[in-house]
Amino acid sequence: MISRISRGELLGMAVRVEKSAEAFYRAGAGAFDELRSTFEHLASDEARHATTYQAMLSRGGTTLTSEEKEAAYRRVRGLLSLGLFSKLEAWARLVKEAKDRRQILEAAAGLEKDTLLLYYSMLDALEPDERNVVYRVIDSEQSHLAEVTSLLK
Repeated sequence: MISRISRGELLGMAVRVEKSAEAFYRAGAGAFDELRSTFEHLASDEARHATTYQAMLSRGGTTLTSEEKEAAYRRVRGLLSLGLFSKLEAWARLVKEAKDRRQILEAAAGLEKDTLLLYYSMLDALEPDERNVVYRVIDSEQSHLAEVTSLLK
């Protein structure tokens, strides 16, 4: 079990999630012609998010109290115990195994929901100015979820 997660590890997780999401959407764009435009757009957004988190990671430490950080770390540990990172590999497999448009869109919706859970969970471990940046990424991820689910109808 993970007992402690640093701010750097949280941001590193976010970079990893975004790069995995980008790879998922790029593969999906290649596999499903009718989703190409949407998935290429989503992949570009995910690449931008990865760059955003990478920039935050390079900025350095935090001045938050240990109680503030521990609250966020507890939530993130809970997500990790549910297998968030094993899902990263599953997303990549789903693109290859998806038989139809609906299956890939359901996988994309799951990806976006998991991403949102992680980002909401890590907010308290970040500085207030960093939280504002993450809220902008969250807004974008919520738009992705709405876009993907609208295609399921």
